[in-house]
Amino acid sequence: MLKKIVFLCAWISLHSIHSLEMTASHRQGSGVGYNRQYSKVELFHAFESQSLQPFIDLRYLVFNHGKQGANIGIGLGNEFEKKNRVAAYAYFDLRESQTNHFFNQITAGLSYTHPLLVSGKDWGEFTCYFNGYFPMKNREKNIRAPSFASFKGNHLMVYQTDRVALTGTNLELGYLSNTWKEFNLYLAGSAYYFERANLDAFGGFGKLRVTYRDFVSAEVFVSGDRLFGTNVSGTIGVRIPLDKKGMRAVKAREYRLHKLRPVERFEPMVLDTTKRKEVAKDACGGPLNFLFVNNLCGSDGSFEDPFATLLDAQNASKNGDFLYVFEGDGTTRGMDSGIVMQESQTLAGSGTPLRVVTQFGPIVIPQLTGRGPQITNTSGVGVTLAKNTTISGITVNGSTDHGFSYIASEGVSILRLLHCNALNLLGGGVKGYSIETSGESITNVNFVNCQSIRTFFGFAVASAEDATLDTWFENCIARECVNFGFNFANIGNASQKVSAINCKAIENGGEGFGFGTGGFLADTPSLAISCIGCMAHNNQDEGFNIRAASTSQVNFFLQNCISNNSASGDGFSFVETSLANLTGKCIECSAFGNALNSFDVEMLAPPSEIYALPNDATLTTDF
Repeated sequence: MLKKIVFLCAWISLHSIHSLEMTASHRQGSGVGYNRQYSKVELFHAFESQSLQPFIDLRYLVFNHGKQGANIGIGLGNEFEKKNRVAAYAYFDLRESQTNHFFNQITAGLSYTHPLLVSGKDWGEFTCYFNGYFPMKNREKNIRAPSFASFKGNHLMVYQTDRVALTGTNLELGYLSNTWKEFNLYLAGSAYYFERANLDAFGGFGKLRVTYRDFVSAEVFVSGDRLFGTNVSGTIGVRIPLDKKGMRAVKAREYRLHKLRPVERFEPMVLDTTKRKEVAKDACGGPLNFLFVNNLCGSDGSFEDPFATLLDAQNASKNGDFLYVFEGDGTTRGMDSGIVMQESQTLAGSGTPLRVVTQFGPIVIPQLTGRGPQITNTSGVGVTLAKNTTISGITVNGSTDHGFSYIASEGVSILRLLHCNALNLLGGGVKGYSIETSGESITNVNFVNCQSIRTFFGFAVASAEDATLDTWFENCIARECVNFGFNFANIGNASQKVSAINCKAIENGGEGFGFGTGGFLADTPSLAISCIGCMAHNNQDEGFNIRAASTSQVNFFLQNCISNNSASGDGFSFVETSLANLTGKCIECSAFGNALNSFDVEMLAPPSEIYALPNDATLTTDF
């Protein structure tokens, strides 16, 4: 578009004006409002045969990353006694941003040229330019991903980064010498001012331009201000006069001194990036509500004065709130009653980054303390989840019931447990993580970087009746549990899918990974299992135990899994009983040092062993 505008103006100029000059130049380095070098083609003409001298000035800019800019200007000069000259001019400027957004502005100014004649000798001329820059389309919003700014009260503040065209002005004073016949110098200094919402830029620049025979020029430009810092750039240009008078001057090695010349001004529009803070909101436009807990404080639940107890935050919260818990004194003081969450809430600890979806897109609240909070419940479950809840960076230590518990019999729910720990839960039947679904519920659960250490059971996932359950485990660990590490049960007509990536079951008193269906009920459950890069190490029973009972349908996929040192069981055990159907694939799975077999396969009804591989074996096969 810019090319079309400039070339159209050039075509009009060529057909209506008989005296024209063209300049091609390249500027290397950064400057005021830009940080990329650019090239320029300029067409300039002035009517100099009369005291009133109209002129046209067309500049087309191309930056080194392919973006464009233009200055389209007209002006009127007036030459009076002894070649003194004043001129007024206006430009329409455009500049394309990196994201294809076009800025535009009006530049207006005045210039004055005064010949320096001393004792009849021409020493050159003094020049003065006064320019004003007035953006019309001056803001491009959200040019970068939003980022965390701060908390204020009960709100999350988000940084938004905009690109802005700045309003400003500059006054340039210069001296054009006429000392040598073939070389001329232009030495100038300028004061300038640009403003944006939260910072004003007062600065100055100096430049020195050397021109040879009014044909080839080289320039050095240095600027400095508190907004753009110090910048140095250099320019090389070639001027090609297209009129006979200009060509004769070049051939005669003369510099045409007292003539109307292109305006000295900031060529690319002055752009800057700026950050603004805004309150994070939900999809409906309401502010996200945060309640803060710190057992070293105790007041209104704001960021400035958090609640002292987790129970206070629970009682003050509503659906969709964020409960943000600080490390405090590192103990469970004030956090010993557990918490019962409401739908769509988030419970987060300050020792772990937290991803939050806002009206600007997702942002990440960084880790604000060295460790997360420790909570417990002296009379029940540590954290009771509700539908569509998220838990991040929470450690449940020593509660009398399950560490994290969720029970559902209806509805659709997505749960996320991230960077959570269940520790020292050794009561009979107590589970680090307990997920139980039934009825016609549809549940999706994501476990990422979670641990269950020294609990009675580690991760326990069960579905029954007509429930649909999909669980995802990534980088999770079950260690030193009294019974199994990971256990998955599926009965009734339930459908369950399990995916485990890089998970470990270590030194547990039962199975490492146990998958079971059917049982004593006449049912047809469906279970799909995928384990990639998982390891069972030093467990008492089987490392990986997959069982299909009754009329269940079970399909498994195991890749690069390892089972070693099972004290009294097999490394991998696959059992199909009754009318069940068990199918699957093993790819590069290894077992060694186990008490019984590396791979034990029983897939007939009534059960009879198809084959058993001795220890220290690696298997790739379809079942």
